[in-house]
Amino acid sequence: MRLIDADKMATEELAAFIFVQSKINDAANRDINSIVHTKIQRLIADTPTVEDGDNDVTEQCPECGNEAWLKWDVNRDGYTIYCPYCGYRMKLCSMCDARDGGKCDWDNETGKCKHDTRSRRTK
Repeated sequence: MRLIDADKMATEELAAFIFVQSKINDAANRDINSIVHTKIQRLIADTPTVEDGDNDVTEQCPECGNEAWLKWDVNRDGYTIYCPYCGYRMKLCSMCDARDGGKCDWDNETGKCKHDTRSRRTK
């Protein structure tokens, strides 16, 4: 997943639009530039934000190298998934507090860490 700064993109596009509009002498080309500007601004505004998809998880399988994307709630579902391509048991390390400075206690021999206690779903 690639994160972008949509606010910065919108601001830079607006500045470019204003600059180009000041250089265009032909009314038809100014209209075309306005239409393109409006479309770009609408696309930027309609692009989902990280806040809209805070349960979206992307993790690369260390076994087969494929990237798995899924909607996942680690608080409810835990930190262990199985690769949808090869079935390898993998940890959602990208969702761990260790990425923000917490302590990673992954044990390579047992394949376990502090997040192996999984809360069960209630029906």
